[in-house]
Amino acid sequence: MASSIRSSDPGRLPAGFAAVDTIDTNAMGRRLRARKDGRAMRLWLPSSEVLEVPHFLQNLEQRVRVAGAVRHPGLVLPSQYLAAERALVSADAPDHEPLNALIARQGCLAPSPALAIARQVATALDEAAKQGIHHGWLRTEAVLVDRAGRALVDDLAPAKPLRWLAERQPRDQHLVIAPERLDGTSPDRSGDIFGIGALLLAMLTDSGPYGAGAGAGAMGRYMRPPVLSQLRGDLPRVVDQLVQRLLDPDPGMRPTTWAEVIEDIDAVIAGQEPGSSRRRQRTPAPPQAAAAPPPPIRFPTPAPGSMGAGPVPAARRRQRNSGGPLVIILVVAAVLVVAVVALVAMGGRSKGPEIPVDQGEKAPVPVVSADRTAEIRSQFDKKKAEEEARKAAAMKRLERIKEIDNLLVGERFQAALDAATQLDGEARSALEERIRSGRERRRGELEAQLPGLATVDEAAQVLAPALTTWGTPGDREWAQGLLAAARTRIAAAEEARRKAAGPKLPPIPAVPLRALVRADQAADRALAVGRKPEAAELPADQLRALALKQSLWARRDRLVGKALAAKVRLRITHPTTRELCDVAKADGRFLDLAAANGSTSSVGWATFPGATLARLFADCLNASGITADDTAVAVASMLVVGDPTLARATIRRAKDLAPEVRADLDLLGVAGQRRALQPRCEAAESALRADQAGPIEELAAELGKAEWKDLPGTAEERAWCEAAHETVRLRTAAAAAAATAAPAQ
Repeated sequence: MASSIRSSDPGRLPAGFAAVDTIDTNAMGRRLRARKDGRAMRLWLPSSEVLEVPHFLQNLEQRVRVAGAVRHPGLVLPSQYLAAERALVSADAPDHEPLNALIARQGCLAPSPALAIARQVATALDEAAKQGIHHGWLRTEAVLVDRAGRALVDDLAPAKPLRWLAERQPRDQHLVIAPERLDGTSPDRSGDIFGIGALLLAMLTDSGPYGAGAGAGAMGRYMRPPVLSQLRGDLPRVVDQLVQRLLDPDPGMRPTTWAEVIEDIDAVIAGQEPGSSRRRQRTPAPPQAAAAPPPPIRFPTPAPGSMGAGPVPAARRRQRNSGGPLVIILVVAAVLVVAVVALVAMGGRSKGPEIPVDQGEKAPVPVVSADRTAEIRSQFDKKKAEEEARKAAAMKRLERIKEIDNLLVGERFQAALDAATQLDGEARSALEERIRSGRERRRGELEAQLPGLATVDEAAQVLAPALTTWGTPGDREWAQGLLAAARTRIAAAEEARRKAAGPKLPPIPAVPLRALVRADQAADRALAVGRKPEAAELPADQLRALALKQSLWARRDRLVGKALAAKVRLRITHPTTRELCDVAKADGRFLDLAAANGSTSSVGWATFPGATLARLFADCLNASGITADDTAVAVASMLVVGDPTLARATIRRAKDLAPEVRADLDLLGVAGQRRALQPRCEAAESALRADQAGPIEELAAELGKAEWKDLPGTAEERAWCEAAHETVRLRTAAAAAAATAAPAQ
């Protein structure tokens, strides 16, 4: 299913639940199998988009309460509604599979099992309709079938916004919503009866009432249902009549009650025309029988263990004809012979005047001129071209919206606004409003976060997206103003603490962080979002190493393409759905992913966690024909995404790297490894200003481990820890002395 579905919180399940596998994903959300306390159950999580539909949540809660009163073995109903997580929990049916999966596995069904399944679904929906609950979206994914042909109806409780769903119908799925529901009104019985016809059409021909790839526009042009004999020639005529009746575009021409639907299905199973029993009840029986009734359809008997055809109705049993009709026919024939003889005799005695008959002129046969034919063909071609143009515009619009979503994930607001200008109408206005509101929300979050920060570096890190990636006019100036205000506030707080600490003690320098670390961090942030790093005042060897990293990172998509060409299966976890997907293609901006259910999506590099991308680059090195240059690309890419440990391990395993390349990668790896010390160093600096010894002692203990022994700069940091610890001891002692002297004065 082509679709990039966004759940309200796709990475989190309700507390206590563990996901087993995904059943299906659609515009309304995800259905999955989960376990809780060792018990298997089904879980439905609505998408963030459907939660924005007006009144959806209120209708959902109300329908869940009403559905709780329905009791029928053919319905999968929610056993629990988790209001906080907005999730529905129901019992699992592990021995059943969705009807679309059965059709994909076995092909089109024979009439007997298809009619049996339709009858069970109609019986279950009849019971739900008695409580005022209608399904509305009776697709093959919502019907579950076991090996014996027993059917269950799922997805009954959530209310379906029908027009909203029709507009988001994937091109590779059949549209099954009744045409009169195009106005977005609530589901009703007539729409579900149309859905039964769509189910039969899918089971018998694997097609839909509107044809392949139909969207919401097809509903408005729906004039007649498809003819089954044109799709599958071995189907009996009465089956075609039943499907035509159920899929009639006029709701008044369909069966009006579920009892009529079930009666029609039973009649077709018995080989009779749908509605024949009701016609016999309305019309008195003729005095004589004109002909023998047609024989019933002989459906093939299912093999043992396959789907059964359901109960055989009593109408299938025929009584033997008695000899009464034959006697009546003979009597009537004799009477007719006598009447004919009498008329002939009368005609011989007298002959009346002949009455002239005006034959008149025969009506001329209408002929369509060649010009008119050309005009009709031109109009047809024009309409066809307009329809193709509308389809192409809709696909381009969806691709643009997907691109905007990826830009918003990376907080590239100006780029998203530029992309939105290529749309028009209400879609453009809605997207621009969404982008601006998202930017304003992020501004509020940053402004609320800054007062709690204790260092200028922390403030600069928090404001980095506004300074680099947002791009909208005024963002950089706004962020620089907040950073200057934070610097002033932090300096004033430090000055106040120093005055309160008493005598001025010798200052301790900041933790010695090499300039390479800061420059390397800035370069990685720029590369990850697709920008060119700014030049830094660094020694020549460090500048060369940074330039090498930038060059190698730009070739990451070629490394992925080489691995795919070598038939290496690259798998990666989707950052939104958390599904394990196959990598299909890569370029400088996006990775194309293919999910297990057939859906595809394009996701930006910056959207993935660093550890996930690092593992992807490591898997690429398993391809045949990997060169030393490919290894260097993988190592540099691991460093950019923030996994120096895996990068250094890859360097150690590489055997054919050039000495100068290995030296540059080692220099970059040292800078990446030192980043792990920065949080502890910053905590130690904050502790020094607050006269706290704990974080300083923790940093000293960490620096004493063997893994940091040979790292450049470690000795200077150990010396800093000793000096800082002594400063804290002296300040604490001075403060204690001042406190003791105060009462004496």
